[in-house]
Amino acid sequence: MSDAIDTPAVPSPPPLPPLPPLPSLLLIFAVSAIYYKIQRHFAVRSAFYGLRPVIAGLIVYAAILLAARNGLFSGFNWHTISLAIIFAASFWALRRLRLHPVLVILGSGLIGVALYS
Repeated sequence: MSDAIDTPAVPSPPPLPPLPPLPSLLLIFAVSAIYYKIQRHFAVRSAFYGLRPVIAGLIVYAAILLAARNGLFSGFNWHTISLAIIFAASFWALRRLRLHPVLVILGSGLIGVALYS
């Protein structure tokens, strides 16, 4: 004799109808209208101020992960040292010389093409 209890089968509910797609432009307009009204509040300013280092950290983490997966951290050789020098020079040009970021990116790219091609 089986100890299992026979339960009647419960029918599953009918599937919900699909929602109409909301264009992203309307969503952006709605969020920007809300943000425009609350942008001067202390809590909103504090939240965005606190998000700055988080976003910078996520970008740095993504760069390190990308470099690690492509074998750029395989040890100290001329390639990794030259990348560090290009990074330091770019950072110095941005912070001390106050060069426009587009110029720094183009300069770094040209130096990279000259060194690695």
